[in-house]
Amino acid sequence: MGFNRATESVKLSLVGFSLLALAACETLPQLMGPKVTEPEAAAFYQLGNYKEAASAYTKLARSSREARPRYQVLSAQAWREEGDYTQMKSALKGVQRRTLDRENALLLDLLEAELALNAGDARTALSLLVVDVKSVPFPLQPRFYELRARALALNTDFADAARERALLNELLEPLERAANEHELKSLLAKLSPESQLQLQRALGRGDPLLKWMNGARTSDDGSFADALSDTYATGD
Repeated sequence: MGFNRATESVKLSLVGFSLLALAACETLPQLMGPKVTEPEAAAFYQLGNYKEAASAYTKLARSSREARPRYQVLSAQAWREEGDYTQMKSALKGVQRRTLDRENALLLDLLEAELALNAGDARTALSLLVVDVKSVPFPLQPRFYELRARALALNTDFADAARERALLNELLEPLERAANEHELKSLLAKLSPESQLQLQRALGRGDPLLKWMNGARTSDDGSFADALSDTYATGD
């Protein structure tokens, strides 16, 4: 009887193990995921599924040594859109700029500049944003100007930051301009009357910031900030 019971116990154990093994085989492809392709990763990104896109690009990076740096940058970009800067920083680990083509090298600069700004490091951010804007692909130009404006403002270069905001404003759609113009006005309001006059004299004709400076008049009591508020309120 004891032997029979032991045999039945072993049989039950084997049956149980077989069922578990079968279940594992059925779920393993789901856990590992199918082999991802670059068009699929790009589709995730275009649809706004940034977390899935980042994971897909990470898989591609692990499967291709030659293209790994580019996929790491694209993964970091997706994490950036997801708003996960910890994962964004992690995705860029080990990426060397010299291994990238010009466009992806620029994207790397923008990503690293944004990480530097989030860490309060204006100097590093500015050092990454020194290229001629003409060499920046048009879709990335608004981001380039916005990052430069943030870095300059963090560095208390309010006049230069305002000029970057004015240049940025020229590229934005009307519905996108409100937040940028608010930042621009705030920057101008931080300038002293003397600084405002120096800046206005230094601007060339046609400079996008000039129309903002022409509207900024020092009030009788010398309050530049109040003068700005009055000017913008009246729409002059």
